[in-house]
Amino acid sequence: MSASNDKGGAGPGGFGPGGFGGGFGPGGFGPRAERWRRRPRGVKILMALVFVALALGVVGLVVMGLWNALVPALFGGPAVSWVQGLGLFALGRLLFGGWGRGRMGGGRHWRQRMDERMASLSPEERERMKAMLARRCGPGWRGPGEAAGTAG
Repeated sequence: MSASNDKGGAGPGGFGPGGFGGGFGPGGFGPRAERWRRRPRGVKILMALVFVALALGVVGLVVMGLWNALVPALFGGPAVSWVQGLGLFALGRLLFGGWGRGRMGGGRHWRQRMDERMASLSPEERERMKAMLARRCGPGWRGPGEAAGTAG
């Protein structure tokens, strides 16, 4: 079976048939992505806030449960509330883990991987990819390997 087929296999660069689309049809990533793009900004913000609130609730409950199950039994320490569990989580992230995407050099690694991926595409596929990223990322988007003052 070839890497590219007419039923949605990955094409050059792993971006779907002909190079783009993720195997979900021409010029897109499927009907779910299209529905998401059409939603009003306020709905997206509300959904993000609900997701963050649920995630914080789950994290607080998990930390609280682990602490209350282990620390009082093992060390005779106090039980903690949900809010204190969130505080312990935040303290642990600050002291030991950072907050993820903001680490130094993370953007450079992304840009290097994108440069390598774009280099493997044909010139036509590269232009289609740049056009798609410019549409999705906005007018200020710079293509991989492009300086701030050059045109793509």
